[in-house]
Amino acid sequence: MKKNKFIFHSVFVIFILFSFSIFSEASTYTSYRWKEMKGDYIISNPPILEEGESLDLFESVLIHKGNAYYLIRSKDKPLEILKWNLKTGEKTKIPWTGDKITGWASSKDKVYFRIKKKILEINPDTLITLGSFDWEDSNSGWHDMVIDGNKVYSHHGTKFIIFDLTTGKKIEEKTYPVTGVQRMFSWGENQVGLVSTLWGAKIQILDIGTNTVTNEYKPSISHRALMKSDSAGKGKLLVLDPVTKNFFELGLIGNKLYDLSKGIQVLENGKAIRFSPIENEVYAEVNITAVSDMTASEVSLVLPPNETYSQELTDEQFTKDSEIEYDGLGNRSVRFLVPALSAGENFEKIVYKAKMKRFKIEFDLSSLKSKLSDFRADSKFSIYTANDWFLKYDDEVVKAKRAEILGEDPDIFETLSRTQEYVSKIPYKSGKFEPAPQVISKNNGACTEHSYVTMAFLRSIGIPARLVWNYLPTESSDKIFLNHKFVEAWTDEFGWIPMEPLAGPAKIPGSTYARHVIFANLNGVYHEKISGGDRLIQFAKPFLANSKKAKLRLDFYKKGIEDAEISEVKIQSRSLQKPTNEEENVFVP
Repeated sequence: MKKNKFIFHSVFVIFILFSFSIFSEASTYTSYRWKEMKGDYIISNPPILEEGESLDLFESVLIHKGNAYYLIRSKDKPLEILKWNLKTGEKTKIPWTGDKITGWASSKDKVYFRIKKKILEINPDTLITLGSFDWEDSNSGWHDMVIDGNKVYSHHGTKFIIFDLTTGKKIEEKTYPVTGVQRMFSWGENQVGLVSTLWGAKIQILDIGTNTVTNEYKPSISHRALMKSDSAGKGKLLVLDPVTKNFFELGLIGNKLYDLSKGIQVLENGKAIRFSPIENEVYAEVNITAVSDMTASEVSLVLPPNETYSQELTDEQFTKDSEIEYDGLGNRSVRFLVPALSAGENFEKIVYKAKMKRFKIEFDLSSLKSKLSDFRADSKFSIYTANDWFLKYDDEVVKAKRAEILGEDPDIFETLSRTQEYVSKIPYKSGKFEPAPQVISKNNGACTEHSYVTMAFLRSIGIPARLVWNYLPTESSDKIFLNHKFVEAWTDEFGWIPMEPLAGPAKIPGSTYARHVIFANLNGVYHEKISGGDRLIQFAKPFLANSKKAKLRLDFYKKGIEDAEISEVKIQSRSLQKPTNEEENVFVP
């Protein structure tokens, strides 16, 4: 492909031209304002265990002033302590020839090692012993310990023991209120975090004074990696495991731990968060093979929106002979020229290129406490509350099931939650685009049918709802295509939010971890720029006759594209292959 035959269209200019007409209308994409949140640690050049080296599962990693410390075991060498600077990546291995270490902890500027019947104050830079204190404990196995002022909390199987740091004497002994505890780490004054590989990826926060679990967190990480974690201050946890290769900082936002190292964005009002982004370069390549002679024409390609709650596009580029169009709902498409082709000739061209970032998204909808009977959608949303052939929401089957699921006058949050929980339980089965009453009666269907039921419930009670064309990703694949549908519901507080019952967390409205590629929102089932079935590309409406004269193919890629430059038209004369009915990007229900 020839290079530099492509012009960059300023998305900013396009945005200015269309922002007043598009974003002032409630029927289009909601504009969100996000605040970036970053962790305190830059984790650089993580350690790799050399051949023969190992880490004991139950021996913790120690964090002190931006350094991580590990006990490294090897058959051929004495015990070594690895000191790793998290920022610079510098690593130092220091042989340990002292007595067996049975625990360690950091407290302000000091580091302490525990050995049998003693506590050692250690220089954190040289690991030279600075002082030794008697310790009223003769255990010889590893026991996590946490220093809180002058108290030391020490983990011992089913119980923990409280010692006085200055005297080494036992103050109190308590049995854990939960079973299976394997790890303990600091979590603030009079609190510790508890971990177990038996619980899965779960952390329980124990209040020492009352000996009760006050909080529980389930970060999206390997539970094995939590065994190599340590507190970086209250509400922050560093997970640094060379075995599972998990290295990141978890931070508490609201009542959940998120991976701060991958990029966290919080909605301006604090009631939504998008996280764990994946960033790709994407490009769309079109291939047209003439079955018979065809005149010059135009083709329309549906493009993802510039930004939604879960995706954003930057560095967009379009071919010189293209034009961006918006339909009445704010959906984008690009229309480009195709030259006249003789039978057997092939037109191939990359027509679009961009950087795409996709997030997991969570909206906190708990504040939506208005009663359903008090809710009135603005009249400008009437197209999103209208009945249609695929909804039939006046049908007795829909009305009866809706009454059963929603009950008497729920609030908006309960309405959304009960609707999505019910729809998520409808068994998945390849569908036939049947309307909501039939789907409810037979109790199965694909994503299209799940969407119809969701829309029927919401629209019938006055909550605006729309259909979303999207790609439900398989991240191992380098292609993007239209293979999925879900619903968005309108809320006065948040605008449009996802109702995705077929991808995690499934039962929770306003949240989805699938990192879809969203292409378009629809008030019905058809796209304004695409006639007929569910597809992303088609000859523009004045040139639909060419659909019978050519085979049209779209390959939408998501990957690095160093070798894929936007090109001039490439026409090849070749033998025409036997035509097939296969078409890329046809919706699979």
